[in-house]
Amino acid sequence: MFVRLLVLLALAVSARASAQAPVSLADALGAARQQSPEVALAGEAIAGERANLRAAASAFDPQLYGSVGGGQAATPNRSFQGTTPVLATAGSGYQQVEVGVQRQYRSGLALTPLVQMTRTAADGTSALLETTAGVSLAYPVLGGRERNTALAAEDAAGQRISAARADLDRAAETAAAAAAVAYWDYVGAVRIQEALQVAEARAARLLADTEALVAADERPAADLVALRADLSRRRAARLSADQSVYDARQRLGLAMGGTAADADALGPAADALPEVPATVEVDEAALVARALDARADLLGADLRVRALDRETAAATADLRPSVDVVLDAGYTTLSEGAAAQFLPVGGASRGGRVGVSLRVNRLGSGITRATTERQRATRERLRIARDDLARRIRADVAGAIASLRSGAAEVSQTREAVALYQEAVENERLRLRLGMGTLFDVQIVEERLANARTSAVQAEVRYAQALVRLHAAVGALGPAADLCTLPAAP
Repeated sequence: MFVRLLVLLALAVSARASAQAPVSLADALGAARQQSPEVALAGEAIAGERANLRAAASAFDPQLYGSVGGGQAATPNRSFQGTTPVLATAGSGYQQVEVGVQRQYRSGLALTPLVQMTRTAADGTSALLETTAGVSLAYPVLGGRERNTALAAEDAAGQRISAARADLDRAAETAAAAAAVAYWDYVGAVRIQEALQVAEARAARLLADTEALVAADERPAADLVALRADLSRRRAARLSADQSVYDARQRLGLAMGGTAADADALGPAADALPEVPATVEVDEAALVARALDARADLLGADLRVRALDRETAAATADLRPSVDVVLDAGYTTLSEGAAAQFLPVGGASRGGRVGVSLRVNRLGSGITRATTERQRATRERLRIARDDLARRIRADVAGAIASLRSGAAEVSQTREAVALYQEAVENERLRLRLGMGTLFDVQIVEERLANARTSAVQAEVRYAQALVRLHAAVGALGPAADLCTLPAAP
């Protein structure tokens, strides 16, 4: 009767699972890449770096400026009418309008066109309007281009965007690795649950057979006590396995970027654990070389070092003197009387100017030196972190390969143990029927078989997860990655 109840329970669980669509490893990895919060955070970091690039590039946007002003003055003076001195007050005033544009180019050229109009008038005199239109060009000829800190900031911002994209790629790989590890945990938990269900059913069958023997007076009733205790113990182990399946499903759902409700809705795993070879043949040096070339986080760290190199070089050049060639040209008109209106052309008098000069820029200030020192320190810190990451990548690859090799050997031994214990169980059952063995002998071997099956599944899970860690260490966790095989060496 109890065996029948177990079968009905298994059918009910199977019917519930079949109502939910199976989830494949590819489904889990794809969901993790798309829904992981870490991936979303890395995407927002790219948006922030793009904003920084726009801010850096704004240094080369035209800057329009202008001013409007005027004034009035009453000045006491002393004049003569004939030989008689006369004290009086003379009034004067002016109005001025100025409009200009400043533009710095990435080549180092600085362009500043300017239009200025000034109207002056005094008591007893005609109004005068002076209109000046000019342009100033400055071009670096000695160290000026090297000290273009605005261009260096823009270049560095572009490199940081590339670094942020590399971080996004690594975040997607990390999320996929976590999902793969959780997936294999889920597969292993279900396999262990099934093994313990089989052990529970075997214990129930042994109890039922013994009850029949007791009823026929072929075995003493005292034998039933230990068998019932063993069945209760196995039932408790199976219930614990049921909870482990639930926990593994929750971890998988969260690793896929879902909620607890999403995890509850997950169906059974569609993919089996990967095949385990008898021996693991892999070229460790080649995989290390691939990792150092392909790891996105190492590329991002290197790009950040390069960005600081670019900024530091410009800041260091700013500490040295530089020379610019400055060309200045202008056109001026002067109007008087009724013609003295705010017009950019016309006038009774016209003139122009043109000039060339050499301008020596100031040496770097104290704040420039402090900024340069801070950038050098930051650059050194990033370099140390990058080199440490490369060191840890080498260790990660070596560790994953060692885990694979030991895992393959462990799987081989546990599978052999399962096969031998299965044979031992049948032998003990035969000895029991022939009166040459005891129920306790059967129980002991049954327990060892159940433990061997659990160990075999755990060994296969560890091998599969070591395979995931190797892919992650090498940087081979892209959308096309096959996590059931070894990553290819370059």
